[in-house]
Amino acid sequence: LKGLVLVEAKAHEKELRGEVGHKRLKVNASDDSHRNHDRIGEVIADAREALGGPAKGVNISRDSNYQFSNRIAFAWKLAREGVPVVLIYLGFTGDEGITGPKYCIRDDAHWRELMKEHMDGIYPVTLLGQEIPCGKASMWVLIRTLKSVRMSPPPSERKQLP
Repeated sequence: LKGLVLVEAKAHEKELRGEVGHKRLKVNASDDSHRNHDRIGEVIADAREALGGPAKGVNISRDSNYQFSNRIAFAWKLAREGVPVVLIYLGFTGDEGITGPKYCIRDDAHWRELMKEHMDGIYPVTLLGQEIPCGKASMWVLIRTLKSVRMSPPPSERKQLP
């Protein structure tokens, strides 16, 4: 069976917490940007309703937890069109070099707790690891961890892009 595995990887808590907001539109955005912004909202709303909406605890939205909502909607859209999809939210554990120990993803239990908080009110934990029929194919949403194989250099030692 052919399909896609989509991976959204995070190396520390701040990356996950930084995506909680909504998709912003610049004050001077073009008409095309406004149309695109509206279309993104429509597609996420379509996915939300198809996945059961508020009655099932699915409250994905362009205006709340945008990145997560967008990933769920994209997986649903592909599955609806006949492409089986596994969406993995992957946390790299043990890399204290990026932000120090305070924001490091410590272990699998810590990552699962962070994701549970992140999804609260947006996507039900009970759907994790479950096959979700989406029309022509199904999707799965998984939470996984992978131990960092080496520490990232601290910010003061990283090369700056020109």
